[in-house]
Amino acid sequence: MTLVGVQGIACLVLVFIGYAVFGIGFGNYATLSTDMAISTLEGLGG
Repeated sequence: MTLVGVQGIACLVLVFIGYAVFGIGFGNYATLSTDMAISTLEGLGG
């Protein structure tokens, strides 16, 4: 926590915001790539 120079509740808020942004971005990417993989597999099976 001391490496960024932010201490206390401000650090916790920044960590929460960072993980939230990362989670939203990763969730959007994973949803699209999973949907593409499933639709490709369905196309190959029929």
